[in-house]
Amino acid sequence: MKRLLTLALVLCAAPAAAAQVRFDVVFDEETFARVEPYTGRVFVALSEGAAEPRIAIHDWFQEAPLFALDVRGVEAGETLVFEAGRAGLVGDPVALDDLPPGRFRVQAIVRLDPDSPRAGRGALDIVSEPVAFVLAGGEAVRIELRLTRRVGKPPFEETQRIKELEIESDVLSAFHGRPLGLRASVRLPRAWHDEPERTWPVIWFVMGFGQDHRDAARMFSAGLGPGSDELLIVFPDPTCFRGHSAFYDSPTNGPYGRALVEELIPAVEEAFRASGSAQQRFVTGGSSGGWTALALQLTYPDIFAACYSHVPDPVDFRAWIDADLYDPETNVYQLEDGSPRPMIRSSGQVLVWMKEFVAREDLLGPGGQIGSLEATFSPRAEDGSPLPMFDRVTGAVQPEVVEAWRAHDLSLVLQDNWESLGPKLEGKLFVWAGEFDNFHLEGPVALLIDTLADLDSDAVVEVVPGMAHTLHTPGVQAMLERALASGRD
Repeated sequence: MKRLLTLALVLCAAPAAAAQVRFDVVFDEETFARVEPYTGRVFVALSEGAAEPRIAIHDWFQEAPLFALDVRGVEAGETLVFEAGRAGLVGDPVALDDLPPGRFRVQAIVRLDPDSPRAGRGALDIVSEPVAFVLAGGEAVRIELRLTRRVGKPPFEETQRIKELEIESDVLSAFHGRPLGLRASVRLPRAWHDEPERTWPVIWFVMGFGQDHRDAARMFSAGLGPGSDELLIVFPDPTCFRGHSAFYDSPTNGPYGRALVEELIPAVEEAFRASGSAQQRFVTGGSSGGWTALALQLTYPDIFAACYSHVPDPVDFRAWIDADLYDPETNVYQLEDGSPRPMIRSSGQVLVWMKEFVAREDLLGPGGQIGSLEATFSPRAEDGSPLPMFDRVTGAVQPEVVEAWRAHDLSLVLQDNWESLGPKLEGKLFVWAGEFDNFHLEGPVALLIDTLADLDSDAVVEVVPGMAHTLHTPGVQAMLERALASGRD
């Protein structure tokens, strides 16, 4: 994976003498007085720029130094020592005794939130205040990091036209054995307040990996384009503990598809006066949200008028990040010639390599992109976690797990169910990928084109020349025009 440029430069010039660094992580007595003895992973995060390192550690492109220690039964008042040589201490991208000279901010993190996919970002997580320090070659540094602050739930800023709705999900709560909610942000039509008897066509827009309904409210506060002021636009929150729920029923995540269709859609559309007609309900999204949109249309073909899927996650597992998962010789970390497999690219340059991406993700724990896909498609292990699709040490695919993934390969879903699905999908499938997708997602869409051609489908599926990982603007506009027309019919 691409490292911080400054970090790489300093590493090359670092003196031979290793710095002696020690972080004392204190479980503050008052803060943890009502918390059960902690068993899990404790993090110490560093950053050269971010005010709070807990934010920087999730950046895919510029990894901040991160150290982690698995512990059992730590009680209030105890101190954990992070220092070189400590058994079980893991660091990325460097070990603690290889930390180069520089100016840093450091912060300790305990992950307690059972619903947040990001360590240090969950409302129930406890963190220390960041401490700034300077590390010079050979010098000894000892810093106390006292875990005193709950992260807290970020506020949702409602306006006259941007609203939030949250419900408790009966089906998800029953699956997980505790109360679990669903959330959405809603952008109201311009005339919504002035025409209280009117109902509206609705667009369900699913955000991509790492984005929630708050992000959507900020990013699309001005709408989706010309005509969107006359539509109800809903952004359901797709995040869950293991990453992106995809609003898809999964052995690990639970029945998120059912929860959306049976609970959240009726609640939101009743509260905000959607028409309630399937002919005036559209589903769309980009990246992981693009996969979700297509999967929802295939799983619930009578619920939506059409899906508009942009740069979706792999829809055909014969080209999963350019790897054929059905070939038992496939290695997720390596290409056929043995060279490293790229994960993320831009303008022909590799930004992130798969093996380093996975190593960082596994250090951070549940909630990463690859683990999120496994939580969606893999069978569930005895401990409740998803079975890994590939060996984390060697990168070799696990054929028995891949076999279970077949049921979620959308190309195969279409092939295997076309007799019943085909008539219900006429005029409903629109999919776009970019020729230069940053995540290598054009390959699966190219295979989907072939699949649908063989089925004699009228679907509009295209790999757009010159486009990267982004929404296809003409496709967005076509969706808006169709939704507007549905409201006039």
